[in-house]
Amino acid sequence: MRRAAIAELNQHIETINIRLDDFIESVATDLNYLSKSFMKGASPSRPLQEFQTDLEAWERQAKLLMSTRLHYARLTYLSAYDHKSYLNLQRDPLNRTSITNHSGRYSWYFYQTLVKDLEAGTTVISPVEYILPGSAQTFAAFTIAFSKRRGSGELEGILIADIFAGEIFSIIEQVLSDREHYLAGMVDDEGNYLYHSEQKQQWNQLLVRAQSDIFGDHSGDNISLETITGPAGTIVTKSGNVLLHTPLELRSQGIGQEFFFYLSQPGEVVFAPLRKLGFMLLALIFFFAVVALVLSEVATRQLVNPIIDLQKGSDIIAAGDFSHRLNISSGDEIEQLAAKFNAMASFIAERDQELSRYSTDLEQLVDRRTAELEREQQKVLQSEKLASLGEMAAVIAHEIRNSLTSARMLLQVIDEKDQLEVQENESLAVALSALERIDNITTDLLAFSRPSPIIKEQVAIESLLEECVSRYNHHFKQNNIETHIITAPELPEIEIDSKLFQEIIINLLLNSSHAIEQNGNIYLRSDFQPNALTAESQATPLEGSQYHGIMDIYDARSVDALRVIVEDDGPGIPAADLPNIFEPFFTTKTAGTGLGLSLAQRVIEAHGGRITATNNGESGAIFTILLPLMGEL
Repeated sequence: MRRAAIAELNQHIETINIRLDDFIESVATDLNYLSKSFMKGASPSRPLQEFQTDLEAWERQAKLLMSTRLHYARLTYLSAYDHKSYLNLQRDPLNRTSITNHSGRYSWYFYQTLVKDLEAGTTVISPVEYILPGSAQTFAAFTIAFSKRRGSGELEGILIADIFAGEIFSIIEQVLSDREHYLAGMVDDEGNYLYHSEQKQQWNQLLVRAQSDIFGDHSGDNISLETITGPAGTIVTKSGNVLLHTPLELRSQGIGQEFFFYLSQPGEVVFAPLRKLGFMLLALIFFFAVVALVLSEVATRQLVNPIIDLQKGSDIIAAGDFSHRLNISSGDEIEQLAAKFNAMASFIAERDQELSRYSTDLEQLVDRRTAELEREQQKVLQSEKLASLGEMAAVIAHEIRNSLTSARMLLQVIDEKDQLEVQENESLAVALSALERIDNITTDLLAFSRPSPIIKEQVAIESLLEECVSRYNHHFKQNNIETHIITAPELPEIEIDSKLFQEIIINLLLNSSHAIEQNGNIYLRSDFQPNALTAESQATPLEGSQYHGIMDIYDARSVDALRVIVEDDGPGIPAADLPNIFEPFFTTKTAGTGLGLSLAQRVIEAHGGRITATNNGESGAIFTILLPLMGEL
């Protein structure tokens, strides 16, 4: 209980700490705001008119601030250039609503010393006393200095705010208003008093007196300055006073110094409520002891049998018979407990049934996940197969290309001679054409085995499609094939490898033109598809499962996509060939390698997209490409 009383005193100190912290934070925020509104100070290279304009703007902001913050006594700006003070706004302490522009006296060297080692963005607080102009009356205040520095760290000026000391005093005394016979004080990190509950009116004397003198007058004990300014703690002095002391946590608000607070109160005042509480506790203990004796006798007669029934019922439930119910009609709490017991048994029975259903759902979930894993395994096997084919294709293509290079060189040398007859020249041209076709095949094999790196850039899809069509426009016109580019308005740019994507579109265009042969149409469409791509980071829970929320271990995310469609009105793709057209080396052309669509699929999937192929009814093929606008699947 003694700890509780001391904890209550600690609570008062903590409240003071919080309120002082809030108050100082508001002041630091105001000064930072004023510092930013006053952009530059005076300097030899700066025009006086420009400086005067800044001063006028700053004065308007400062007057507005003082009109809403009654705790400011003075605001001024002290220039490092000429050591003069500018715009000295001063409030009449007797009439808080009166604000005048009075030229005050400020010591540049005093404030320069205060902010000399001040870090950027921090302030320093010092107690001062100033004289009201036109009278000999003095007022206690705290001066708060905020250094304004250039980018190089050179001091440009000092923003000074004087706060009525009574504002700090009232914060402390409001918190301690319910305490009796207390002594409270606040000292800075050098041991100088900033507040003393018994001598606050003697401000000049308070600032110069030693800490031990003032405290000794109250306690009759020698309490050293090191004790007060050390870590937080509690001391019970020889005279019986309870002394609590703690650092004030104000450094986090940009204050470049430490403050310490102490609160002292006679022990008989601190622990008086505990003695009263002790007597009350003894009386309550005696009362409850008598009541307990009476109730134990009643319970022995009326509660034993129902409790035995409850014990038997619990044993039956524990054995697994959840259908058992209690039938107790005692008309008291035991009957209510029996009803709760029956409700619990019903809940357990229902939960047992739910767990059975959950087990079934879990088995289905495991089966589903197993099937998904098998599909993933098939994909891995397919990838390994493609990797093996790629390695084999690379070796074969390399060897073929080396041989082709030698053969082509020999044939070209022969072609350059003039002794060949016409028939021999024609045969030689056929041979060179065949070698060129074989070289194209090896090029496709090498592209398949050694994929080009993806180099993405921002691309406007409409411009890319137009460029693809223009490159083979002559070919389309020769075969009387018309191309139509249809794009949705205001399509966003997309980040893709434009070179590889052009090769894909051109490959699809040439496939369509080969299928049409003569007199047909090819349509290129592009539009925006919201949430068109779905990436499963986890699978969805079983439909109809009662354990949504318990078994929601899978989810999915949707991705906005840009859609590109290549459509023709040719004969279409045979239904039997549709499942295989993206397989490597699958082709229905006599002169094809079967790698074009496989490479296209690889590049699009590397972009995080998808490509599909369908037929447009009875005529024409449709290739659809979906590319994610942000991120990958």
